[in-house]
Amino acid sequence: MKTLILALILSLHSISSWSAEMLSLNDYLTEVKSGHEGFKAAMESMAGSELRKDEYSLYISPGIFASASHGSDAKPFSPPFVSYSKVIADVYSIGVTQATTFGLSAKLSYNFAYYNFVGLNNPSTGSALPPYYTGSPTLELTQSLWKNGFGSEVRATMNASQAGNLANQYAQSFRGKQILSEAEAYFWRLVSARQILQVQQEALERAQKIYDWNARRAKVQLTDKSDLLQSEAAFEARKLEMQAAQDEEKAAALSFNMSRGKTGDAVTEKLTPISEEWIDKLKVPTREKMRDDVKAAEQNQILAISNASLSVDKASPTLDLFGNFGLNSQEFGGADAAFSNSFKTDRPTYTFGVRFSAALAPFTAVRAREGWRREQLAAEITLQRRLFEQEQDWTNSSRIFEENKRKLVFARKIEAIQKTKANHERDRLKQGRTTTYQMLLFEQDSAQAQLATIRAQSEVLRIYSQLKLFQTSYGAE
Repeated sequence: MKTLILALILSLHSISSWSAEMLSLNDYLTEVKSGHEGFKAAMESMAGSELRKDEYSLYISPGIFASASHGSDAKPFSPPFVSYSKVIADVYSIGVTQATTFGLSAKLSYNFAYYNFVGLNNPSTGSALPPYYTGSPTLELTQSLWKNGFGSEVRATMNASQAGNLANQYAQSFRGKQILSEAEAYFWRLVSARQILQVQQEALERAQKIYDWNARRAKVQLTDKSDLLQSEAAFEARKLEMQAAQDEEKAAALSFNMSRGKTGDAVTEKLTPISEEWIDKLKVPTREKMRDDVKAAEQNQILAISNASLSVDKASPTLDLFGNFGLNSQEFGGADAAFSNSFKTDRPTYTFGVRFSAALAPFTAVRAREGWRREQLAAEITLQRRLFEQEQDWTNSSRIFEENKRKLVFARKIEAIQKTKANHERDRLKQGRTTTYQMLLFEQDSAQAQLATIRAQSEVLRIYSQLKLFQTSYGAE
């Protein structure tokens, strides 16, 4: 009866597997890309960093400014030598600014104003003073000599912005590859778990046959009770292994589904089986010089160096050369005359000089500089460690991959020998030259060898998915 139930379970499993939709590794990874929130978040963040890749150039991009104001001032003039009711002023300004990487900043502007001193009389004529207009194009230049000396702060800020952006881009790229690598490992884990479950089901059926065979012989006193107990213990052990295989299949299915954004441990699809020919052709993939996480560490080092430079600049005194030059007009005749005459050079103004300022906290500045220097050193050490770990990971993973491929060859040979042994014993049974018990034991040995092969090929594929982290882009074979 138990044998019949097991046979029914196996047939139902075969029918459901046969009717299920076939799911390849590529199809599964496509589902992971669309269903794994972590992967989608990493890709969105990476895309955002890509769109911001030129953000650092904003620090030296030209800028435009403009202003317009209307004012009315009726407070008494002090001292009261001039008397008027109020002054009305309309002031307009527009211009462009430009910073450079060598510390020079420029500002070119045009200022236009309307003034009306209501109630103010012309002293010479006694008549009311009419409104007038002023126009003034102005160029202002500032060259940093100490703080931001010849553009050091601007360049450090730009480098920090670019390095931070690239660090995030590489980090998110590596995170995406990690998720796909884990998903691929989950795929092959479930494939192997299903294969192991099939083998364990067959092993359990054979163990039951051995037990039933010994039980019948024990009833008629044709075998010792110890043989019956041994076969019963073996049968119970196979049931335990069967339960472990079922638990592993459920755990593998749960991880499989979680990776593609689904819940539960029900996987209705039939997965692409592992082909011996395909796995034999697998070779250590071509690697990039730097893995993406190491590239991120490299950019973080650049970021630390740039921040250290910015810290030094922040604590440095300000010493600037500055100058401005402007042309001027003042016309009672109207706005057009004021504008056109503002570009004449007969009434220029200019100023040039030096500005200096410094914080009165030298010891704080020294400590801050030392702190940034140490953080810069820490980033350099971190990068060296990442480079070391990267090479060790590659060397060890490549070695383990090749070793496991060799182990797989041996496992297949042992499996073939055990299978031949079991088949030979089955033929001997048909000829009456051996016992059913002996034949079933040999089949159990064959099953164990089959399990060893499945586990060996699973390990090859697990290591291979990790090696893909060193590739430029992650892709299934």
